Amino acid sequence: MYIAKIVGTLKYALIPFIALFFIACANIFNTFGIKDRIDPSLPTINQLRILPDVSEVAFEWDLPSDVRMINGYVIFRENPKGEFQKVAIVKNPFATHYYDKHLIPQTRYVYAISTIGRDGSISPRSTPVATTTSFIDPVTLFYASKDYARSVKLIWSPSANPSVTGYIIEREVLKDGKKAFIKVGTTKDRFLSEYFDKDLEDGTSYNYRVISQSFAKSLSLPSNILEGRTRFLPDPIVNIKASDDRPKQIYIEWDKSKDRDVVSYNVYYSSTLEGAYSLLANVKGNSYLDNLQSDGTRRFYKVSAVDIYKLESKLSFGAAEGRSLPKPTTPTIVTKSFVNNIASFSWSKPSEARIKSYIVYRKAGFFKDPDKFDIDGNSFSDKEMKPGIKYTYSVSSVDDNGLVSEPSSTLTFEVGQKILVAPVSPMIPPKTLGDTSPESKHKTTHKKKHSEKE
Repeated sequence: MYIAKIVGTLKYALIPFIALFFIACANIFNTFGIKDRIDPSLPTINQLRILPDVSEVAFEWDLPSDVRMINGYVIFRENPKGEFQKVAIVKNPFATHYYDKHLIPQTRYVYAISTIGRDGSISPRSTPVATTTSFIDPVTLFYASKDYARSVKLIWSPSANPSVTGYIIEREVLKDGKKAFIKVGTTKDRFLSEYFDKDLEDGTSYNYRVISQSFAKSLSLPSNILEGRTRFLPDPIVNIKASDDRPKQIYIEWDKSKDRDVVSYNVYYSSTLEGAYSLLANVKGNSYLDNLQSDGTRRFYKVSAVDIYKLESKLSFGAAEGRSLPKPTTPTIVTKSFVNNIASFSWSKPSEARIKSYIVYRKAGFFKDPDKFDIDGNSFSDKEMKPGIKYTYSVSSVDDNGLVSEPSSTLTFEVGQKILVAPVSPMIPPKTLGDTSPESKHKTTHKKKHSEKE
C-alpha cells in the first residue's frame, strides 16, 4: 500500500522532468541528431564538388582547417520550395566523400554542406552547388518483323552504357480511349537485344519501344518507336464442289490456294448447312474423297488453307453440298398370277437410266434363306414349286454401279392356290423358272444368283 502511494507521488513529480528531457533531446538531436543552432566559429567547407549520375550524385570535399573542432558533416538538398533540408549525416570528421541516391534522372538538384561541432551545432552552409542528374542514352530499335505467325520479333542495338543490365519492352495500347505504352516483357542482359512478343492477333500492326535499365533500376530514355505486324492468315478457299453421283462416296475439290506458303488443306463437314462443322481430314492436294460406305448420304463441306506456320485460313464462304449415290428406285409389282402350279408376276421398270437389271428373291417356307435370281427383263415365272410349301417373292432393282434397291412388297403363293390377274404389260412375256423347251431356254430361263446358305 505504501509502495503504491510512493509510485503515484513519483509519477506526478517526474512528469515535468521527463518533458524537459525530451525537449532537450529534440534540440540536441533535431533532424539527424544535430542542433539547428549555427556556430560561425566552426570551420566551413570552401568547395563542394559534385559528380552526377543517372539516379545518384557523388560528393567530394577537402578536410577543414581544424578537424579537431568537428564530429562530422551534414548534407543539405534544396526542396521544390527552395528550402534546404538535411538529407544525410556523415559521422566521421575525416570523411571527404558521400553520395545521394534514389534520385530522378534528368532532374536539377542543389546541394550544400556544413560541419558539425562537438556540441551538435553546425557551421554556416557552403556555397550551394547545382547539378543535374544524367540519363542513359536510348537504344536504337531498328527491326520489327512483319511476317511472323502471331508474334513480332524485335531487335535493337545493345546499350553502350556498362551499367545497363537489361531492357524493358513496351507496346502501345489503347487504354481508356487514349494511347499508352505498357510493359510486355524484359530481358536480363545488356547484350541480349532481341525479344519476341507472342500470342498476338493475326494480321495486326503494333507499335513498340525499348527502355534500358541499369543495375540501380535507372531507366534510359525510350527508344524510337517502330511498327511491327503479325502475319496475315491465308486467303479463304473458293470454288468448292462436291459430287452427287458416286456410289458410297462423295468427291470434293476446290481451287488451289495462290499463297505459296500454303502446304495443306483442312476439310470440314456437317450434316446440315448451318450446323457445326467437324474436321474430316487434312490433305496435301486440292481434292478429297469421302468414303461414306452408305447410300444417299448428304453432307455439306467447307475447306480451309494451312500454311507452313500452321496458320489456318477462315473457312470458305458458303458450303458445297454433296451426296453419295442413293439406291435405285424399288420396282413396283404390277401383275401376278398362279396357273397350273406356276407362279408368275411382272413389275414396272423404274425410269432411272442407270438401272440395268433386277434381283428376284424367292423364299420357300419360313426358315430357309431366300434364293436370288438375276433378271434382265421385268417378269418372272416359277415352275419348280413343290406342294405343301408356301413361297414368298420380292424384287429389287440393280444399277450399273451394283447398287441394289430396297425389295419390293412381297407376293405369296402356295401349290393348290389359283389366282388369275390380267397382266398390265402383256407385251412382255413372263420368264419361267423350270421351262425346258429350247425356246424357253433361250428367252425365259432365269439365272439363279445364289442362296444365303448354299
